[in-house]
Amino acid sequence: MPGPQPSPIELTERQQRTLARIACRETSEQRLARRSRIILEIAASGTNNTQVARRLGIHVEQVRTWRRRWLEASPRLRAVEQEAEEEVSESEFTQLVAAILSDTPRPGGPAKFLPEQVVRVCAIACEKLEEEESSRPISHWTPREVRDEAIARGIVDDISVRTVGRWLKGGLCSPIVSSTG
Repeated sequence: MPGPQPSPIELTERQQRTLARIACRETSEQRLARRSRIILEIAASGTNNTQVARRLGIHVEQVRTWRRRWLEASPRLRAVEQEAEEEVSESEFTQLVAAILSDTPRPGGPAKFLPEQVVRVCAIACEKLEEEESSRPISHWTPREVRDEAIARGIVDDISVRTVGRWLKGGLCSPIVSSTG
């Protein structure tokens, strides 16, 4: 028994050509190629999301998401095609289609450390041991020593050794470390 029929997708010749190029191009990111195939399959078959998902071997939510996103972007695409068909190159049009098929930004979690805390933790690693404020009997700063010192100085309540290690290895502390030598 077939499911409900969602809104159909009607592609212009240029849209179909562009999607087919993205889907078949060896240098396309796999997620863009898969999404292009989803839109092409929806337009070609005119079937519901469940049937398209089954045919492509993917989850129905993917089909639902990309059908909705394409339908939302269709008026903008058609406007670009009608207004400036000669002015918009194939490369620019392909970039526009790829932008529609790209992930939307995700909000992520809130920052766990204030920028001032990061700077102060990184500054500990830049201190010369003979001049530093602590009386640690060490020959060089390790992520664990920097962590312990940051907690002892009250810069942070708690921080993992791994986080400090990532900062020191080339994340947030590298501009500070490289500028001081």
